[in-house]
Amino acid sequence: MNLPAKWANLREKLTEDKILLDMAAINIAGTAFGFFFYYPQLGDNPLYLWPFIPDSPLTTVFAALTFMLIAHRKRNSIIESIAVIGNLKYGLWTVFVLIYYSEIFYSGNPLWMYLFLLLSHLAMAIQAVFVAEISEINIKAFLLASSWFILNDVIDYSLGIHTRLYTSEAFPAMIAAGLLTAASIIFLYFQGFR
Repeated sequence: MNLPAKWANLREKLTEDKILLDMAAINIAGTAFGFFFYYPQLGDNPLYLWPFIPDSPLTTVFAALTFMLIAHRKRNSIIESIAVIGNLKYGLWTVFVLIYYSEIFYSGNPLWMYLFLLLSHLAMAIQAVFVAEISEINIKAFLLASSWFILNDVIDYSLGIHTRLYTSEAFPAMIAAGLLTAASIIFLYFQGFR
């Protein structure tokens, strides 16, 4: 078995137009659920803060756009950069938060919701690696996307509009967010620019 050849075959299969459009549809469905999940928090904040509140749903929108654009032989390096950094960061951050605060979160939510959020966000992190592999990201887009996520962390934790954690103890989540922002940016940097 030639593993690199098998990987190339899998990569080719996963980048077929139908598969990419199916992945876009899955991300759109996840985005719709995400906005439903964030609806109460959006209602509690002014409109100008809304772009900083539903982090995961916004990044899955960018993943869906990336898949659709690639399927239609179009590219947008900024959209692809945001998709990679955002899906990796918020996928891993949410998994961390759900595990770290599991007793608090699980006590107020059914098991199916906990598992759905855990598995769907883990899938986001895995998806980010795939998007990085098929993307064409340039340095300008990389810097712009990186700046957005740093700004988003600053606003989230200075104004307290981060995802509701059902606890007043947000410090571990804040540290994890900062570390995962840095790790996501470093991952994309070492993934290289095309």
